[in-house]
Amino acid sequence: MTKLKRTKTKEKQQPRISDQMSEIVSLRKLNAKLKSQLASQNREITAWKKVSEKYRGMFENAVEGFFQTSPEGRFILVNPAVLRMLRYETFEDLSQNIQDIPSQLYLHPEQRRDFITPLEKFGFVKGFELQAYRKDKTVMWASLSARAVKDKKGKVLYLEGTAEDITPRKEAEENLRRNYDVQTILNALLSLSLENVSIDALLNKILETLFSIPWLPNRQGALFLAGRQSGIFSLMAKFGTSDLDVCSQIELGKCVCGKVALSKKMTFSNCKNKSYRHYCIPILYEERTLGILKVDVPKNQEPTDLEERFLTSVVRIVAGIIVRKQAKEATLESHRRLEETIGELIEASRQTSIHQERLRVLGVMASGIAHDFSNVLTPILGFTDLLLSNYNLMNDKEKFTRYLKLMKASVEDAINVVSRLRNFYRHNENPDFSSSVNLNLLVKQVGILTQPRWKNQAQALDVHNTFKTELEKIPNISVNKEELREALTNLIFNAVDAIVQKFSENPNSKMRKGTIVIRTEWSNENREITLNEPESMVSLEIIDSGVGMTQEVRRRCLEPFFSTKGESGTGLGLSLVYETIKKHHGSMEIESEPNKGSKFIIKFPPFFSSEKNFEEKKETFPKPLLNVLVVDDEPMVREMMVDYLSGEGYTVETASNGFEGLKRFKDGKFDLVITDRAMPEMSGDQMASRIKNFSTDTKVIMLTGFHGVLGDLKAKPEEIDLILSKPISLSSLREAVLQVIPNRLPVVRK
Repeated sequence: MTKLKRTKTKEKQQPRISDQMSEIVSLRKLNAKLKSQLASQNREITAWKKVSEKYRGMFENAVEGFFQTSPEGRFILVNPAVLRMLRYETFEDLSQNIQDIPSQLYLHPEQRRDFITPLEKFGFVKGFELQAYRKDKTVMWASLSARAVKDKKGKVLYLEGTAEDITPRKEAEENLRRNYDVQTILNALLSLSLENVSIDALLNKILETLFSIPWLPNRQGALFLAGRQSGIFSLMAKFGTSDLDVCSQIELGKCVCGKVALSKKMTFSNCKNKSYRHYCIPILYEERTLGILKVDVPKNQEPTDLEERFLTSVVRIVAGIIVRKQAKEATLESHRRLEETIGELIEASRQTSIHQERLRVLGVMASGIAHDFSNVLTPILGFTDLLLSNYNLMNDKEKFTRYLKLMKASVEDAINVVSRLRNFYRHNENPDFSSSVNLNLLVKQVGILTQPRWKNQAQALDVHNTFKTELEKIPNISVNKEELREALTNLIFNAVDAIVQKFSENPNSKMRKGTIVIRTEWSNENREITLNEPESMVSLEIIDSGVGMTQEVRRRCLEPFFSTKGESGTGLGLSLVYETIKKHHGSMEIESEPNKGSKFIIKFPPFFSSEKNFEEKKETFPKPLLNVLVVDDEPMVREMMVDYLSGEGYTVETASNGFEGLKRFKDGKFDLVITDRAMPEMSGDQMASRIKNFSTDTKVIMLTGFHGVLGDLKAKPEEIDLILSKPISLSSLREAVLQVIPNRLPVVRK
């Protein structure tokens, strides 16, 4: 039983052992598997450790910075490269000093929003550039690339990325930009030297150009130049400064800039008002200080190498500009003075030549006038001898009266001869073109004036000229009478010369007769006068039967100094005529052929007036009662004047010189003073001036034998009311008195 139980027990235990053995085998297999897995994990851990150590080495030793920050702006993790960029020793030092990245790290805190926005929107940002403070408060440039790490719900857990220090690149870019700006400014300064402006305007443009550079701080300054006074530099230009901020001048060696001018070296120092600092740079040229450039900078600004090099280059260019501009202005001034001198010499030569031409014409006229004077004096001398040698002739009243009338006529002819010479020589420096001149009357006067030349002298050469005038009814013209008379005289003399030359070239000619015709016409007689219209111009033609001109001579005959007369001519006659006509708004045409004579066609605009100007009005004056003082150093003239004026019913007193006349005037009551001009001790001008000081209402008439010659060289004095030329007639004296005192009773002076 027991054996059976053991057998049964044994039979029951055998499956359990089998199961245990299976479990043991399974456990052994599991153990082997676990060992294999453990070995594999150990290998993975070993490999991970190797990789971790590798990447940690990269993290720790990387040149590029790695960082992790919270969304709120605190550092979670940084690598040593970031610490080096920001100049912190440890991460703890960094995290303690920077607890808010935007406000404590960024130079411009608003850039944090620009950095976060693309991270929130796109999940990453690349190459974001910003400026940040280092621990020592210096500023650096950084380029950031980052991504946002989010949880399953999309919430940003932290930001991680890389940072690169780009300060050297930014500084290189800034230096490159500044160098470009410097070169641009220097080129602009060089181009200023080509501008045609004054040196003052040029210096202001130099400062405007200099301070247009964007990186130059403060942007204000001034420029001083050496003046004529030694050791003084005057302010010539300023920019961005007020009158209170800049000196008007700098004395050599007296202030900072004055010492710079003396030492010739750039200086950087504080200004006298301590509000800013400035550069003082001497402007040098060949060891000579031309001026000083002063450039202001903020008071906390330190000088930089770039600024010093830039300003040194600027003053070198400015020195060249100033020297060239001053040399150019000196050259222009010298050229201007040379032109003025040459012009004065040319004008002096021209005036000399004109004077010579006038003297030549005057000499031609003088010979004719001498002939006329001989003719005039002959009857005066003859009749005087008859009367003195035979007193019985005085009893023959009719013959005696006829002799006196003939002698008076001869005297009047002599007066006309002198008047002709005086009228020719008279020259007005300020001609009056506003008065009207009767051209027909002027032509007749010139015909008489030139008669000795075209008639008497020509006959002496066996040339017989006929002088004709064909004068139509024409309006007056607006010219200077004396100048036009001289021009017409020249044209007639030229016509006579051309006729004489024609016969001198043909000495065997039997018909030695010449013709000079002067013709006037006006084609607009039945219409209103219209100024400067061709059909309304007054025409004057001078026609001669002389030798004529070739085409070449006709082309050049109006040129100054061109002459076909050889040494006997100045070549100024026709050129002066043409100049006179142009000055009076006229024109001149020349028609001529060899051996067929010449025609000069001259046209003037008519005198423009609301009244018809064909005839002059004659005025008559009632004769006033006057008290007259006559002052003359010639007794015969005084006696004649007393007889003239007493016969007119005037009360007359006389004086023999200016002092006596002045005394009589002070003692008496006179309405009119008639005085000679040239008197010893006190001239008529001086006496008249003193008389006018006593009584401005008293009229003064001056008698002179120089009027027309001396009278035009010196303008009529203000104190003289009228000038009369000697000799005078009763009628001319009567008209003169009534002209200065028309229809007035005597003045009663207290």
